Amino acid sequence: MLDGAFDLFATKAPATVIIRGVLENVLSDSRLNGLFEETAREMELVIEALGSKLAPVLPGFRTKILDGNHLAGTDRRLKPLRGQGGAALPGQSLAVLDPALKLVIDLFPCEDAYTQERALVSQVLEVVEPGDLWIADRNFCTTTFLFGVARKGAAFLVRQHAQTLRWEVLDEPVFVGEIETGRVFHQRARLLDEAGEELVVRRIRIDLHEPTRDGETTLYLLTNLPEEDADALTAARTYCERWQIETAFQELTVDLACEVQTLGYPKAALFAFGVAVVCYNAFSVTKAALRTQPPAAAPSIDELSTYYLADEIAGMWRGMMVVLPERFWQEKFVPLTPGALARSLTELAGRADVSKYRKRPPSQKRAERQRPCQPGSHVSTARVLEEAKRKPKC
Repeated sequence: MLDGAFDLFATKAPATVIIRGVLENVLSDSRLNGLFEETAREMELVIEALGSKLAPVLPGFRTKILDGNHLAGTDRRLKPLRGQGGAALPGQSLAVLDPALKLVIDLFPCEDAYTQERALVSQVLEVVEPGDLWIADRNFCTTTFLFGVARKGAAFLVRQHAQTLRWEVLDEPVFVGEIETGRVFHQRARLLDEAGEELVVRRIRIDLHEPTRDGETTLYLLTNLPEEDADALTAARTYCERWQIETAFQELTVDLACEVQTLGYPKAALFAFGVAVVCYNAFSVTKAALRTQPPAAAPSIDELSTYYLADEIAGMWRGMMVVLPERFWQEKFVPLTPGALARSLTELAGRADVSKYRKRPPSQKRAERQRPCQPGSHVSTARVLEEAKRKPKC
């Protein structure tokens, strides 16, 4: 009877069954204590067994994208917070995304929201491995991080910060060509640490065709990548992949609701964020499984919508758990090795109609720009609507 119900859900809502099976497998009692690191490694093994790992950002290197995420302000439910006028910030984290797996593979939480992200860099350096390529924004452009990565036999590609390094240029910039976002120039520079050790790097300048959100028209990148592995144009294009971790944070916030407004205690808020990241990784495994469909039907990674997957799962989850008890899922998925789980997920993915999960193309109609509200101003909506009714229609 239970097998028949399972088969029905697997046919009607295969993505929901896939993600339930993945979570049951990786969050078994034997692995729960290593909540994040162990689950990320298990899911990495499953994606590799599925054969759905994406092409590397830069061949020959394992790319890791580093960025920080500050949790939004919570309700002031805790007694010491009730007299505070400002938002109550419960903490922050540094996250590391592997873009070939679409998994957050490392997470470094911090309860103090005021701690500078650079203060957490020493923890990040502990997981740097030879053959890595670390991509990060200028907030991580520090002597400690750049020299630390280089000493580990790894490479970095980091946007230069104007005030956090001792450095000097070694030659004049040379124009080398254009990429989609701007004109690219190349020169060498020398970095110096506190002990006087030198590190020769390449400094890449991009004169942007369009300014950034902050109005900047020029970006400077620093990298110790050998030129034979990535010339200046390749390095500039590679840095543009940094947006992938910002997309991951957006999906965590919007689609997976990682920021719980009622959780004021920093440990609780960070635990909830960690659980949301595990779920994000499970969604990545689900997408990897869906990509195992025959080439004519298999979607690309950019076509699958986390929102539509989450919408199906939210609608099906409670009913599925009423019909199929916890013990059923444990017996079916907990004993599976990564290879066996991958085979089960491939079979389930073969039942899916992936058109339900594809992103919808954006509207081509240009929306009118909304005028910002003036401070202190207000209108009566009822009166505005009534006035609109009286206007003659064209």
